[in-house]
Amino acid sequence: AAQASPLLQPIRALRFTSRSGLGPFDLLFEGRLISDAGLPWYYVSKYLLITLPEFVFVLLGAGAIFAVTGFMRSEWGIRDLLRGPRLVVVILLVAVVFPIAYAAVAAPLDYDEVRHFLFVLPPLAVVGGLSAAALQRRLSRSWLARAAGVAVVASIGVTAVDMLQLHPYQYVYFNRAFGGGVAHAATLYETDYWGASLKEGVDWLVGAY
Repeated sequence: AAQASPLLQPIRALRFTSRSGLGPFDLLFEGRLISDAGLPWYYVSKYLLITLPEFVFVLLGAGAIFAVTGFMRSEWGIRDLLRGPRLVVVILLVAVVFPIAYAAVAAPLDYDEVRHFLFVLPPLAVVGGLSAAALQRRLSRSWLARAAGVAVVASIGVTAVDMLQLHPYQYVYFNRAFGGGVAHAATLYETDYWGASLKEGVDWLVGAY
């Protein structure tokens, strides 16, 4: 466990995942069956792109704009990133970006979409929450912030509807902007890789015939 040795154990875990796997077996990715040993370098990042709700990307984009404008207006500099609340944001971003970048470079054996990288979602959600707070502070003085706010609220509504329709199989969710929705993505990517809906599917077939 990383708690017992927070410096060494994560490194050992990375080395283990780089050479360990249950395969070989084929995975449906981008409409093709690909061996788990030959997945493209962008496997994890592509799944994050097509399975995270759209409002996450709106918030991350807004946060990036706030950061860039802060530098351009000389509100804070590089050294300010290493102190106070901004250091927390840097640590959160590293916690998200480093594992994804490592997966792209080291190409460990992977499968089941982003199941092995779910630990990047909590820090990603915190960064999105910080962006939402910064966005809320700017709503009264920026039309761009108001437009982003509308986009976030609309996306949350669409995502909520999709989740209600998918219940209790929300984990097969694909966003509409990049994944094309579940109906489209099901022809190109894995969906119910746990087979949780098999019994319901069999019951449907029995009832239909």
